[in-house]
Amino acid sequence: MCIRDSYTVPAVGGKATQLTPKAAWLPTWAPDGKAIFFDGIHGGNWAAIEMIPSGGGKVRRIPIDQEYVYLQPTYPSGALTISPDGESICFSGFFRRGEEQAGVFTLPVEGGTPTRLSTSQPHDRMPAWSPDGQSIAFIRRERVTKDRSVWNIFLSPVNGGEAQKITEVDDQVDMGAICWSPKGESIAFFGRDETLRVISIGGGTSRILVEKLGSATRWQGISWSPDGTMLAYSSGSNLWKIARDGGDAIKIETDLDARIGKIDWSPDGKSIAYSATKGGEHELWLMEDFVHLVSTE
Repeated sequence: MCIRDSYTVPAVGGKATQLTPKAAWLPTWAPDGKAIFFDGIHGGNWAAIEMIPSGGGKVRRIPIDQEYVYLQPTYPSGALTISPDGESICFSGFFRRGEEQAGVFTLPVEGGTPTRLSTSQPHDRMPAWSPDGQSIAFIRRERVTKDRSVWNIFLSPVNGGEAQKITEVDDQVDMGAICWSPKGESIAFFGRDETLRVISIGGGTSRILVEKLGSATRWQGISWSPDGTMLAYSSGSNLWKIARDGGDAIKIETDLDARIGKIDWSPDGKSIAYSATKGGEHELWLMEDFVHLVSTE
């Protein structure tokens, strides 16, 4: 069994359990909730995409054709995202074929040959698959002046075509995680002005939900609840949730002395997977009944 070191949160029931015995980060749930995919080092000496049954079991590395030498997700500026039909993984990563190459890739969940979605933009990061399966959102670094570059959110058709930009400079997009709302009408993202924001996929002005988050957004995570009413996010060593319409953020007590990274809410709404860094070690945790483990203080 790969589950070890069970950890009980001193709150209103529930528990957080360490899922993997070795380093793991960038967790994302399969749409059916039966597995969690992540970037880990259980199957070799370098990081690659791996998965573990959500109820515990053996870690399995996703095989990739050998011509893509050392292909792996980019960390911390990367993400893993699973297609709604559960058949494909999308991630930002890099590999070596002569010189190092980077981009956004898709890959069958059983492994095989990757498909490179972005071929000319090495600075595309943080992909997120749309709920209808037709588009992939990602952030792209663009040069706006000779001495200044900014990040913006783009939408790219899965089957090819020109990417559409949906944010502008004033939206303050930072190099951090992005996340589609469950109905696909909006995307949540981190702002470089230390905010958490939401924008319609049709564009327009983004809306600020949370301020004063700190500047380390590339390490932080964000995830919508399956019903779309709440957003969970990490900030430093804490987990929080906030209503999609705003209001006071609610702290989710973990009693874990570690920096919490990327997070993902389970499809049934009962659990959350998250990576945490303690003493330089990356660990993957699963918290059950976490919606009830909250403090308003």
